[in-house]
Amino acid sequence: MKHITLSLLVLVLLMSACGAVEVEKEAGKLDNQTVTDTESVEAGEVTDQEDAVEEKKTDADAEPVEEESVDTELANPSMEWAGKWAIDAPAGVYGQLSIYDETDEGFYFNINVSTTHVASLEEVYAIKDGNVARSAEDEYGCILQLHREGNRIETEQTSGCSAWHGAAISFESNFVITEKLTIGTDFSELVKQGKLSQNTYALGTDYGTIVQEVGEANKVYMNAGASMRMHDSLTYGIDAISESGPVLALVASNTDPLTPDEIKSIMGEPESEEISEFDGFYILYYSIDDTYKLVFRMDAETKQLLSVSLGNL
Repeated sequence: MKHITLSLLVLVLLMSACGAVEVEKEAGKLDNQTVTDTESVEAGEVTDQEDAVEEKKTDADAEPVEEESVDTELANPSMEWAGKWAIDAPAGVYGQLSIYDETDEGFYFNINVSTTHVASLEEVYAIKDGNVARSAEDEYGCILQLHREGNRIETEQTSGCSAWHGAAISFESNFVITEKLTIGTDFSELVKQGKLSQNTYALGTDYGTIVQEVGEANKVYMNAGASMRMHDSLTYGIDAISESGPVLALVASNTDPLTPDEIKSIMGEPESEEISEFDGFYILYYSIDDTYKLVFRMDAETKQLLSVSLGNL
């Protein structure tokens, strides 16, 4: 009996020991699970932070959104208008639009349109607004508006502008820019070749060749018995009856605004210098090698160059 009791006691002790070991194992499992969960949370936080950084990088590296393009020529109030614009009108209508003293805000202009009647205004100030320029209303209620599209200007007027012209004419017309003739130190040599510039045709060139190479004239008008054919760079004068054949005269109406002294420094002293009784221009006249006649026409008041013509003597 004692032996049985002792055996039972030993068995109980062994079972208790085993239970303690299992408890320790379970506790260890819980500790390990806690560490693992903590590490997972920390790892998750790091991953979230990395994702956020990557998202910011992606936003930063994204292609910029393209802004809608704008026609800068039409939107830019400082686009250049200055220059001499020749009238583009039916035969028998003459005129010029001269724009000067231009700033970012506006410019001054002189406008002249003529047939058997004349419409003329000078020193008019216009405020620019993109591709439109508008004058202030004057004492007659006259407002002139200039609308530019590329190398063309269309003019419009209010009814009050009729105070400046007769009933058979108006300022409303189309004008085209002409290339400026630059008169440099080589000009005296060019005119000896019968040319006004290096890149234009000489006197004597068959006009048919010019039409084939540069196209038809922008405007045709009569002057002093010649048929004048206006192109972008120059006006070429040909025989009025045949309307073909060799070029007899060259005219440039868009030039540097040189003074008489500046012209003389290039060409020397003229053969004559006077105010024309015919048209009131201030004239400098040169004979070139007894072959050509060269005429500089200037404003009689400002003494600034308006046009240059070259013809046969």
